[in-house]
Amino acid sequence: MLDSFKGLTGYEKSEFKEIWETAIFVVDTNVLLNFYKYTSKEATQSLLKILKSLKKSDRLWVPYQVALEYFFNYESNMSKQKEGYLFLGDELLKLKNDAEKTLKRTQSSYPYININKFKFYIEQLTQLNSKLDQILNVELDKLPDTENIKNEIKDLLEGIIGDPYDQTEIDRIESEGKDRYKYDIPPGFRDKGNKKKEGYRIYGNFRYQQIYGDLILWNQMIDNVKDSPHPKPMIFITEEKKEDWWVKDGKNNIKKAHPLLVQEFINKTNQKFVMYRTERFVQYAKTYLNIDITEEQVINVTKDVESVRTLEQNNNFKDSKEYPVRINVEEYIQNFFGSNNRRSKLIDFLPDEKTEEFYTKLGETGNTKDLYIWCLQQSYVNINRRIKGLLKRFEHYYPEEAALYYKRLKPFFNQKAALPNIKLLKNIETIEEMLDTEDSLEY
Repeated sequence: MLDSFKGLTGYEKSEFKEIWETAIFVVDTNVLLNFYKYTSKEATQSLLKILKSLKKSDRLWVPYQVALEYFFNYESNMSKQKEGYLFLGDELLKLKNDAEKTLKRTQSSYPYININKFKFYIEQLTQLNSKLDQILNVELDKLPDTENIKNEIKDLLEGIIGDPYDQTEIDRIESEGKDRYKYDIPPGFRDKGNKKKEGYRIYGNFRYQQIYGDLILWNQMIDNVKDSPHPKPMIFITEEKKEDWWVKDGKNNIKKAHPLLVQEFINKTNQKFVMYRTERFVQYAKTYLNIDITEEQVINVTKDVESVRTLEQNNNFKDSKEYPVRINVEEYIQNFFGSNNRRSKLIDFLPDEKTEEFYTKLGETGNTKDLYIWCLQQSYVNINRRIKGLLKRFEHYYPEEAALYYKRLKPFFNQKAALPNIKLLKNIETIEEMLDTEDSLEY
């Protein structure tokens, strides 16, 4: 009879030991995507080591819903780490460019002022920029290789992904979800009113409204245990933080899994259900799974997870009504080409044989972001040719500065990916502006 109250009373210590010895482990999409956001190679490998060990012992399973959301979202997360460092570097490097422009404009507008005594400012910023490049390169080198992470996760998922639901089952879950969400029955009810999840995800032979994604996942986890010839407890590892998964204290700290989830799982499967966030899972894995992981590795994972959470918490605050809306990564490319001048230049960089294809695509699609990405991929040869030609001209005025630019931009040469070519385009704009200033002064 007491099992009817496990959602409220929780488990005994002896029960936790038994659960860890027998449970099937499930990872959420956000745990997989976070691999691309970690800045420590040690943290990445430590967590992968645990998951690989669980897979080897046939104790790791991934619901179809988790895999589907992962494959829909992994590409947009692969460059998260580099984007942060590159954004920081670009913004700091602007200081020197802005200072140079100020001195030149002052010299042009007020020729009777002696600006030579203020050139020390530029010289010191040049030295700082050189040091900045060195530090950025070191930090970028320390980042985990996202291509390797992609391949490792692909190998990890191979053979352990569950089957999808057919459309009839999804329709049933969505119909049930409307009633559940009406009474705040977890999981997923916190997605009500989330405009980002009002749309539908369509793939293969089914579609579902994204506000019911968590509920579909929950049903798949229950069915996996309920339909198994040898049912086992389940341990779910997730970075979810909403109240439709957890109970929180008055300070918004997570206390325990939502009791309705725990009890529903027990009632429908006759098996226990436990939920952890990443760092707690790693801590207990060290204790219960006898995996060779040091305390330092546990600390590294904890630090990386907390850093990701802090960043996302700040971004969530920026997205709230109290803060101006943040430009997210998906909107970055579209915003960069917000001006007619930039769009025209991008088209000018297209190879002649691709221009007609561009206008055909323009008439067929309303997704301009994807069209800009296509243009960047097709134009990389001409973009590279332009930036290298500008650097040769720039070398005439500032040889040392041109060498620094070349060193900084060299990793982005000859890449078809969109973001490296946007970086080159931004520097094309900067160098063109500086050359225009120099040419006008010479004239």
